[in-house]
Amino acid sequence: MLNRREKEQQVIRLAEDGKTTRDIAKIAHVSLQVIGKIIRKHTGDPD
Repeated sequence: MLNRREKEQQVIRLAEDGKTTRDIAKIAHVSLQVIGKIIRKHTGDPD
């Protein structure tokens, strides 16, 4: 089982690989809302 930081890294890596948000949700077992928060945090996008 991955810890929170590892899960965030997995989501970012999958996004950089061109996976869709839905694909990331299926692979990482993370909600679409959480994926959005992780990606916004990584890119520095405030909204």
